[in-house]
Amino acid sequence: MSETSNQLNPQQNSGTVNPNSTKVEKTEPVSPGQTTTEQTTNPAQATGPSSNIAFHSAAIGTQTARPKDYFAEQNQETLTKKQAHSTRIRWLLIFSCGLVGVALVIGLIWWIIASINKSAPTVDEKPYEEMSESEQTERNVNIGQEVYEAATKDAQNTGESNESDKAAAAEVFQQAANSAQNTTEANVIRVSQMRYLLENGEYSDILEIGQSVCEDTSLDLVTRISCANIMALAAHEKDDQTLYEYYNGLQEQLIDEKIRLEYPEGGQDE
Repeated sequence: MSETSNQLNPQQNSGTVNPNSTKVEKTEPVSPGQTTTEQTTNPAQATGPSSNIAFHSAAIGTQTARPKDYFAEQNQETLTKKQAHSTRIRWLLIFSCGLVGVALVIGLIWWIIASINKSAPTVDEKPYEEMSESEQTERNVNIGQEVYEAATKDAQNTGESNESDKAAAAEVFQQAANSAQNTTEANVIRVSQMRYLLENGEYSDILEIGQSVCEDTSLDLVTRISCANIMALAAHEKDDQTLYEYYNGLQEQLIDEKIRLEYPEGGQDE
């Protein structure tokens, strides 16, 4: 039976085909001088020159699959410049705010100082004509005392006045009177000089200086009373009864005026 099968299917015995391979094995009898020919078909070789390109689905979505951004560097430079510009603007704003703050502080300090000076003016800043009687008296007494102390400085150190001290004192009084701001201030200095002359027994000089000074009605009453009193004493020492009575009467008149000014309702009688 086996022989019959082989004869009926001669092709099956001629070779065996492996369905999983393209290699064909021939089993035909060959002569001794021939070798078995093997024909192998390689699918990779059959595809031609492009058969070396491999495509992998895993590469989809990766950087190699995206197109190159040719403006990335330019965009980065622009972003860097914008950030630097923003930083400069921020520092300029901070610096400007600091300057404004300093200016405000300085302005506030100046305003406070100006307000203090305005609220507490000194006596010298006020016009003499606008001062009250007591303010004029205080001002004139201070001026006269200041010049008197400067003129008698050398005499005070020795305890007595000599001729050189008197000459030096006269020079101080004269310079002070010449540099006075007005006639009223100059007469205040002359009354101070009359006081110095009275202490040193220079009565004739007093009578020569004081005749015009005591008539200055712009002086405060205390200064005029002092002037009339010194003139009356000097006239008495010079045995000039007429001048003595005149200046003694002027002194009493000025004292009465001073009392009426201080006690306008007659308080002096109480």
